Formats: sequence, structure tokens, C-alpha cells
Amino acid sequence: GVGRLRAMEDEIRLDDPRIRKDLVRIIAQYLEDSGYIGARMALLDEAEIREAEMNKGRGIVSKLADAIKHGNWDEAISLCKRLQQEVKSEKAKLKGLEFAIHKQHYLEQLDRREVQQAFNQLTTRMKTYEKMVSEKEMRDLAFALTRPSVQDVEAFSDWDTQSARESLIAQLNAATETQSRHKKGEVAVPPRRLEQLITQAVEYQLSSLRLRGSVEINFDTLLRDMSAVVIPNALRQTLEGHTGNVKSVAFDRHTRSHLISGSSDSTVRVWDVGNGEEVRVLKGHTSRVWEVDSLPSGMYVSASADSTVRLWAPADGSCASVIDTHEGDVYTVQTHPSGRHLVSGGYDMTVRLHDVTKNKEVRLFQGHDLGVSKVVFNNFGNLIFSGSKDSKIKVWDVTSGLCVNTFEHQFAEVSGMDINPNGDQLVIATKSNTNILLDLRMNRVLRRFRGHQNSTLHFVGVRFGPAPGYLTGGSEDGRALIWNIATGEVTQSLEGHAGAVYSTAWSNTQSMLATCSEDETVKLWEFKGGKELPKASAEGTAASAELL
Repeated sequence: GVGRLRAMEDEIRLDDPRIRKDLVRIIAQYLEDSGYIGARMALLDEAEIREAEMNKGRGIVSKLADAIKHGNWDEAISLCKRLQQEVKSEKAKLKGLEFAIHKQHYLEQLDRREVQQAFNQLTTRMKTYEKMVSEKEMRDLAFALTRPSVQDVEAFSDWDTQSARESLIAQLNAATETQSRHKKGEVAVPPRRLEQLITQAVEYQLSSLRLRGSVEINFDTLLRDMSAVVIPNALRQTLEGHTGNVKSVAFDRHTRSHLISGSSDSTVRVWDVGNGEEVRVLKGHTSRVWEVDSLPSGMYVSASADSTVRLWAPADGSCASVIDTHEGDVYTVQTHPSGRHLVSGGYDMTVRLHDVTKNKEVRLFQGHDLGVSKVVFNNFGNLIFSGSKDSKIKVWDVTSGLCVNTFEHQFAEVSGMDINPNGDQLVIATKSNTNILLDLRMNRVLRRFRGHQNSTLHFVGVRFGPAPGYLTGGSEDGRALIWNIATGEVTQSLEGHAGAVYSTAWSNTQSMLATCSEDETVKLWEFKGGKELPKASAEGTAASAELL
């Protein structure tokens, strides 16, 4: 999984000069085998030039390291400038090193309380580097002038002369690291080495996907990782703990190993999907929780009938902040792709945008005639889609606050909604036993999906997934269904809940579907081999596309 890949990245350091040289030789072999002789020569020529530059500058590097070690700063700056002339391919890194040398000189002057000399250093020599360093770093350096010691500034709390000089030398070595050319002892590049490595990578992805229970594997380009269609067909686990119906579930965007659920028992619960254990109960709401979500930072967010949206700290489950700008139930909440904002909607017929970092409402969107049951951002975060009990879908521009489009034909009351990753399709759950797929570019209905029940309860939802080309949704008869978008047919019907299924959530990381229900439980579903997929229901056949 993810941990194994991170371990492999630690083992294989692509910035190691030897590995970089191997890569150049492998690519050169591929270019030659493919007939790109000119490109091969250009690649090798550039690699030779860079190596010659490095070898030429090695003498200067040694002197510069010695100057830094002994604090001969004027000599160090002079040598650094000479090195930039000799090793032009690393000029940007060496320019950064030049500033770092001035910075070290300045901090050592302050450490010796040579305040006037340090002031002159900062306002003359270092001022010329302002465009290449952050404003915060320059502010911290200036602030250090006013403090009794360098360590009183948070940015330099761990600073000391010797360690900082050693770090400078390490920075120099990183910018000028060279490699010896031992042509006699060089390992020959095996034939078709690039193709071998790609084949190994593909085989690794294939084995990983098959272990996860892939039904169909899609591979058409090297520019993306392989994708798999995994259709859950078996119950993995039932999560029990809530004492009221469970309205919403969402996978944690940060850990990807936790699941969040919100219930009519007024609590939000966090579950470990690996072992099914309840990790934490988040208490603070005074009425039912309608919807939950998470921020990329790891915080959880919940919308409640107590008129509030709450943000929760994952470490201890404490309530980090409360947003109470709505009047009446807050039915829906979603986080902005950046994690800086939330959008919410509710009984008061409004959509509200909140700045998480400042804990305040920054925009109010009005125009619906009844309560707002679902809100979603598009993938760019510049548009908000809101679905309402008034049977309308409105599209809001985040920057201007204006309603830029309204879809209001052929819909019943909206109970759920989701937008696809490309941002060009919207699926809508309506209280007419129908989910509707919209083409947002052409303003038309692409397909209608049936086979479920959704006519009376708040709020039966629908989402894209578990893979491109599929939808998942709930049903009042206790089933969770998976539809094939291309055919409109029900691909899978998952039975096990003893009450209406309100919400579903899919995790690519876990290859797992989560469902929540009126029966006070959350269920986790997975694919198990050897079980045939059921034939599609006749009720799931597609309707023809209709222009709005």
C-alpha cells in the first residue's frame, strides 16, 4: 500500500548522482534502439558538459568548504561567485548558497552582539537578495536585530554556529555533488533496460490491483497509474455504536484509513476501517447530524439540525470551532478543494461560504425557494452547485456571488448530488425514484437511473464511483446500488441493512464501499472473488438523452 511505496522511495534516491547517471545511460540506450541518434548525442553531450563543469569546480568547492568551516566569510562569498562562473548548470542553487553564506555571517555577528555590523550586513549586502527569499524570512532576520539573542526568534530557536556551518557545507555539497567516471569498471546497460523497468512497474501495479480484488483493469497510457474497476459484492464488516439512524458517511481525506459518520443521535463517530473499531466519539451537537466531511488537513466537519456547522480536531476529538450563521437545520456541508473554505446549505434556503482559517462567513448566496438539501464544489473550486427541495439546481460563482445558471426542468425534490472528477457531469438524486445524470457543458440530461426507492425520506444520496463509469447510491428499501453509467443498468445490489440506506462513500485507497442506514449501523463492503455479479435489473435500463 501507501506505506510500502514510501519505504521504497526512501530506498531508491533518484537524486543520487549514480542513479541519475544510470538514468541518462538507460535513456540514451532507448533513444539509440529507437533510431533517435541525434537526440541520444545531444543528451550525452549535455551530460558530459555538466560533468566537466563539476570536475573543473572541485578545487574551488574544497576551498569554499574550508572558508565556511573557519568563518572566513568574505573569502567564502568570493569563492562562491567564482564557482557560479565555473559550474553554470547549478548557478541557481549556488546563488541560494551565496545568500545562505551572508545569512550565516549576519547571524554570527548578532550572536557576538556586533549589532551595528549586522545592521549594515542586512541593509546593504543582503537587501539585494530580497526577490529570491520569502518576506517572512526577511522579517525574521530583521526581528532578530531587536532580540537579546538569535535563539529568541522562533525561526532560529535551534540555531548554533557550528551546526549551521556544517549545514552550509552540506548545502554546498548537495549543489555541486560530482561523480567519478570509472569507464573501465562501469556496468554495461542490459539490452532494452528501459522496457524491462517499465514492464516491472506495470507488473507491480497489476499484482497490487489484483490483490485488491479488481474486476476489470484499465491500462492505456504510461502517463497515469493503472486503474481498476472494483465492484463490491460482499459485506466485510458492520460498524455499530450509533443510537440513532446514521445520515452520512465520509472517508477521512487525510489518513484515508478512517471513516466518519454522523447520526440522529447528535454524535459524529470516527472508525478505523482496518479493524472496524470505533476510534472516537465527537460530542457537541444538540440535534441530529445531517452530513459529515473532512478537510485535507485532517479536521472533521459536520452539519447539524442544531443550526451549526462544527469543525473537530482529529487528535483529541475536541470542537475546534462552531459556525452558527444559519437559521434552522444545516442539511449539507462540503469542503473546498483547497481546504481553506467550507460551503453549507440548509432549511433557511441559503448557501453560505465560510473561511476556515478566519472562522467567518465570507459569502451568502440566496435564490432558492425552499431548503437547500445538498451543496458541492466543482473540482476547480470556483463554482458551487446547490440542490434544493424546490426541485432546482443552482450554480453559483464563488468570486462574484452571482447565480450563473439554474436547472429547474424535469426534476423532483433534490435529495442528493455529486459532480464527477472532470467537472463536466452532475448526478442528482431526486424524490421520484430516479437519479439523473446531467451533461453540464451541453445542458442536457444524459441518462436516468432507476431500480431503487427514493420518494419520502431525508436524504437518500447518490455519488460517482466506485470507478469511472459507475454510480453508487442508497435506497429506502435497505439496499445500496451500483449503476453502470454507459448502460444505465444496475450492476450490483448490496443487501444487508434493515432500514433505508441514506448515504454511500467509496475509498480508492481501501477498495471499499461504506454505507449508512436508518438501522443505526454503518456497513463496509468489498469484492470477494468467486461470487458472480448479478444480472442488471430491467428497471435500470437507460432513458434517452433529453435536452433541458
